[in-house]
Amino acid sequence: MTVNLFVDFDAMDDPYRIEGISGECLRAYHLAQDKSIPVEEREQWIKALIERTHAGDVNAEFCLGLLTRDDFSDELNAQKSELWFSSAAAQGHPYAMYHDAECLERRGDSEKAKAWYEKAAAAGVPGV
Repeated sequence: MTVNLFVDFDAMDDPYRIEGISGECLRAYHLAQDKSIPVEEREQWIKALIERTHAGDVNAEFCLGLLTRDDFSDELNAQKSELWFSSAAAQGHPYAMYHDAECLERRGDSEKAKAWYEKAAAAGVPGV
């Protein structure tokens, strides 16, 4: 099965729209977490996001951070989530900065967390 991420999802009403996720990444994110579709298909959407990260898509990294954050079934996923958020934050994704700060705060690194919260606020993330 070939996965096509280039479907017009930009008009979709979704809370993550405000987090700046591009339409194609938003679609992949939703389908990757949709438990009503077969696991194999969800895995293809995750692979598609990973492929987009290799092409430099910071939104895909952010989406993978969200996917692994939402599945804290083990410590490994928590670490993966922090890696995706950290990479996207370093590339300037404002919401990744915020989520990376949350990860750092949970780990007890409040000094680094504060710096990322400040960067997220300066980048326009509301409520920081």
